Amino acid sequence: LEAEHRRVVELIKPGEVLCDAMAGVGPFAVPAARAGVRVYANDLNPQCAHYLRVNAHGSKAKHMVKCYNLDARAFIRSLLRPKVEPGA
Repeated sequence: LEAEHRRVVELIKPGEVLCDAMAGVGPFAVPAARAGVRVYANDLNPQCAHYLRVNAHGSKAKHMVKCYNLDARAFIRSLLRPKVEPGA
């Protein structure tokens, strides 16, 4: 499984965006962030979401990973929802 994770991460180019709706503790998200990919990672399980944050911070990829603890549908909707500027 580790080789498959590495193979998938190598397909993503620096500067691209990865949205991982069921990220677990970050086996795709954290290596992708370390490789220069902007990552939006989510897991419904609060413990997984916590350790996803821990792993991102520990790998010095924290600035590239935005972590969520939502249902996958709510996560995707939150990413696609238009942002409303104050006063607009």
